[in-house]
Amino acid sequence: MLRDERPVHLGSRAFALLKAFVEHAGELLDREMLAARAWPGLSIEESNLRAQIAALRRALGEDTASNSYVMTVPGRGYRFIAPVTRSSSTMPRVESPNPRPRLPRRLTRLIGRSDVVAMVCGRLRLRRFLTIVGPGGIGKTTVALAVASELMSSYADGVAFVDLAPLREPRLVPHALVSALGLDIRSEGPSPALNSYLRDKQMLLLFDNCEHVVEAAARLAEDVLKAAPGVHILATSREPLGAQDERLQRLLPLETAPVSAELTAVEAFAFPAVQLFVERAAAGGEAYGLTDADAPIVAQICQRMDGIALAIELAAGRVDAFGVRGVAAQLDDRFHLLTSGRRTAFPR
Repeated sequence: MLRDERPVHLGSRAFALLKAFVEHAGELLDREMLAARAWPGLSIEESNLRAQIAALRRALGEDTASNSYVMTVPGRGYRFIAPVTRSSSTMPRVESPNPRPRLPRRLTRLIGRSDVVAMVCGRLRLRRFLTIVGPGGIGKTTVALAVASELMSSYADGVAFVDLAPLREPRLVPHALVSALGLDIRSEGPSPALNSYLRDKQMLLLFDNCEHVVEAAARLAEDVLKAAPGVHILATSREPLGAQDERLQRLLPLETAPVSAELTAVEAFAFPAVQLFVERAAAGGEAYGLTDADAPIVAQICQRMDGIALAIELAAGRVDAFGVRGVAAQLDDRFHLLTSGRRTAFPR
């Protein structure tokens, strides 16, 4: 970027904001849209956005009302008010991303989901669009990431992870995919640019946490699948997207051990829910190993958590503070138990 024939140095966040402003010159852009462009997949404080816009203003040389580029609309957002001139109608509209999109790194091993991962992999090889459906915390993202890792080498252009959880506006869903792919869109909107870029690609797109933007995610999936015959889509949601050609894979709770006073540690550890509890408890800082005395109590905790992976992890994270029996004693106040964990609880 040049100003008065001299290079202007911008950080990546400020440059992403500038691109959004130029693409939508004269339009009011709210904070959520700008944050999605500059911090894709992250939830940020408004002060971060203000700081980057201030940096952009300085770089552009904005110092007086007569030399203004970005106008603040109190309580609503920002508008780029400087005139924008396109230098060439033949300018490439989309630049290929570099490097290729990557998957988030998993810090924990997969427990009790090998069979369903294999099943989803097999179904995705035959079908182009599959949604993993289940209640919150059951492990949909964990399974989807495992599937994507397993299938990555099957797609010449790799896998792109699109986290929709931070989005507050359904209209930002296409922008989230643009950001995940690392695309630079110029004069046109995101959907035409996406279709143009993906048309000849062989990729797997992972749409994660679709439940609060179901209709927008369904529309985007249908548009992409029509435009790009080599693209497959794996989605996760608490409810089906209801899109054309969508197939569903319902995710069940982890299998739990039967509650019995005679249950041994070896018997209990054969069940995935108990394995998850023990592994997360051991990650809490204190060395923890399942004993015969604890086995019936851990089985009871896992059953009371309904085999929901996130609930089991949160309960296990309290073992270092209260011990297994202390955690079990708090089961009747499950809300307190599952919402007052360590600030540094094991990441998911």
